[in-house]
Amino acid sequence: MKAPSVLLVDDEIDVLCALADELRGPFDVTTARSAEEALDLLTPGRYSAIVSDVRMPGLGGVELLRRAAAIDPMLVRVFLTGYGDDAVHDAANSTGAYKLRKPWGDEVEILLRRAIEQREQVAALGVEIQGYVTFEQGRPGDPEVTAPQILAHLRATLEAIPDVDRATIEPAPALTADDRWIAAAGPTRQPGPERPWLLEYLIEGPEKRDLRLRVQLRSEPTEIVSRFADLAVGRAREALRMRSLADEVRASVDEAERMRTRAFQSERLASLGALASSVAHDLATPLAVLRANREFVSQWADHVRETREVPDDSELPGILEDDRLALETAVGILDALRSFASSQVVKTTCALPDLVDRTLRLVRQAQRRSGVSVVTEMRDPPLVSAVPLEVAQILMNLVLNAIQASPRGGRVVIEAEAAEGGLARVRVRNPGVVPAGIRERMFEPFFTTKPSGLGLGLSISRSLAARQGGELDVQDDSDQTVFVLTLRVA
Repeated sequence: MKAPSVLLVDDEIDVLCALADELRGPFDVTTARSAEEALDLLTPGRYSAIVSDVRMPGLGGVELLRRAAAIDPMLVRVFLTGYGDDAVHDAANSTGAYKLRKPWGDEVEILLRRAIEQREQVAALGVEIQGYVTFEQGRPGDPEVTAPQILAHLRATLEAIPDVDRATIEPAPALTADDRWIAAAGPTRQPGPERPWLLEYLIEGPEKRDLRLRVQLRSEPTEIVSRFADLAVGRAREALRMRSLADEVRASVDEAERMRTRAFQSERLASLGALASSVAHDLATPLAVLRANREFVSQWADHVRETREVPDDSELPGILEDDRLALETAVGILDALRSFASSQVVKTTCALPDLVDRTLRLVRQAQRRSGVSVVTEMRDPPLVSAVPLEVAQILMNLVLNAIQASPRGGRVVIEAEAAEGGLARVRVRNPGVVPAGIRERMFEPFFTTKPSGLGLGLSISRSLAARQGGELDVQDDSDQTVFVLTLRVA
């Protein structure tokens, strides 16, 4: 029979040669002076085991064994190290490797023999191992075998072997890391206190607790009895491991479902928050108009009450008209909210000059406070097919942004004209160029450069433009920023 192939890795040439000399014969040995050299040699199925030093220049042994496991999951992995600290122990646990200390003895060969033998049994009996997980393989709805049932089945199997007197399973005493790795590779054979011979195995039970399996025999075990017992224990170990993995997968799926539910709820709350912020943002301008006009009317009424004189009331008709437009705009925002919910868009024929005039009346106070002039340049714009109040809302957001971005004494220009392809185009210009990094993000919800802004105006405006079947974009023109609203001609 061909000797199992083993790859030895150590940066100390004396240690590497001594270990190779000891293992050559029982094993087909290949050596490597570094982790990088070992990785170049590794291919799936080429080696039965790899024995590596932990601390080496460059890539260390821990990372080497992790990568080796990814290349060949069935590869037996062993740490051989002179360090006994917790870090090395944790590394062995995290990589699923065995750990032995330098200087070594016969335990290296013993461990490799047992681990490779078990590896071959597991590979050959993988299909049969599945039978321990479900009573009848491939039948949906059958109950899953539990860990206690697997252990009971193992006891019954062992006690059915000739010369076996009794099999017992109990919690294992506290073990050192080295004891655990060696015991997990195979049984310990020793004379028993009550019977001539005793086989002891270490098994990882439910919740990863170590269990000690004692098989008491009536006489010295033959090779056939020992191999049959080893085989039964090996299958049970794999079944318990698969049972544990299945429980972990189920727990992970349950946790993922809980996280998905929480994420869905959080997303809904975030959507409601964004919607509330959007409505608050859009209502801010008409409410500001109403608040300012109320103060003017209140002061006018107080003057009349105190002096019994009626002052100049020439502004009252304009103020009342502004209030009407502000209220109409607020109602339109609420109507738009309802239409969003029903996904219905009811368009009518709109005159762009009328919508621009409405916008200028609503932003008049902001314009006065800023000292910015707003002019219009209409080039016989055609009638458009849109929702009038939503287009007015877009224009109001664009003009307010342009006023706020302009220096005192600056000039904002609103242009409207026909465009090719049955389209109408509205441009809002203001002095200054938007930096590229900001221009790329300015339509994102909640992105803003203003200390007290919500960052929703442009995002809402682009959404409203899309609802009209149009587009909203921004571009630079010399030393100006230009927002371009495109709408369909009626």
